[in-house]
Amino acid sequence: MNGLQTPRNNVTINIDFTKHVLKKTWLSILLSPISNIFTVVLFCRRKLMRWGQFHAPICIVSIGNVVSGGSGKTPTTMSIVKLLSARGYRVAVSHRGYLGKFESNPTLISNQSCVYDHAAEAGDEAYLLALKLSGVPVVVGKNRKAAIKLLLVKHPDLQIIVLDDSFQHLKVYHDIDIITFSSDVGIGNGYVLPAGYLREPLTAIQANHIALINHKDPTANLKHLLHVIKKRTNNVFTASLCVERYYNCQGRNVAIEDIRELPLILMSGIAFPKSFLQTAVNAGLKIYKSYQYSDHYAFEDIKQIQSIADFCKSHGIKYILTTEKDYVKLKKYEVIQSMLVVCAITYKIENQKVFEDLLVEKIEQAGKLRI
Repeated sequence: MNGLQTPRNNVTINIDFTKHVLKKTWLSILLSPISNIFTVVLFCRRKLMRWGQFHAPICIVSIGNVVSGGSGKTPTTMSIVKLLSARGYRVAVSHRGYLGKFESNPTLISNQSCVYDHAAEAGDEAYLLALKLSGVPVVVGKNRKAAIKLLLVKHPDLQIIVLDDSFQHLKVYHDIDIITFSSDVGIGNGYVLPAGYLREPLTAIQANHIALINHKDPTANLKHLLHVIKKRTNNVFTASLCVERYYNCQGRNVAIEDIRELPLILMSGIAFPKSFLQTAVNAGLKIYKSYQYSDHYAFEDIKQIQSIADFCKSHGIKYILTTEKDYVKLKKYEVIQSMLVVCAITYKIENQKVFEDLLVEKIEQAGKLRI
């Protein structure tokens, strides 16, 4: 491996910050009184927001987290929606559409038969959901109440709406809450922001909630994280994230044998780019240089893209490895199109039958199913 290039102005997490939020340091201890105040504020907010919540006429399943970074919410959402659809439920998805054109204006980006042209402007994760969840309506907009109402007007036969990244959105009542964790970082040092990694204290997790710990390493030691979460709920499951396949801009599979011995460029704008790098290294791929950007990075600078293309050409590098989330933004650039290789991840819930039965039981208990 030649070395990693991290564009200075685009990184959200650097080494000092990671150390600060994942372990108890002098800085996190110094900030802990502020975190304690913030914890009380968050606790009171959650209590007060119960008043005046919007109760949808159909079942609302929320998928979210209590940490401040990536924990696999979107892959979890895809898996849950596919699971429910396979069970015969009529499902739709609500996503905030973070940094997209329609974040402040609830907009449908797909229906039960097609993905709309404007979906590409809805934000990377929302667009990816629309592309991957064929036959499932997807709406974007941070006003979840308005988004739900729009879905119900356009698709009155819906039975379930899955809200992606909405655990902290309390204006809408959640019939079911699924809370995701990443085994890579767990709960960090246990402090709430700004001293730690938590967006909310663990007391936000209730006994009737479902927790999903996502991991990429089957040998990962989850004992401590399981112990911590089971203090709040016994409904704890694990799920594995692993490489499903690699494909090019034509959608054709790329055999790992064809790229394993070649030097590769890595490009990613995700919450934890180091995790993607580790996935590539674990697969035996040779990473010559890694371009790591902040989460949801837009890749709008053509000069930047051209510079990377020129670097590849001058160094004899044939392929650029990227994530599906980043590919939806990079594929428009012809200068690198033929070089892009996409790493598709598959998601598998362990003890899936038990998980499915529990989820279906909770859906039925909500008593909102339309025939």
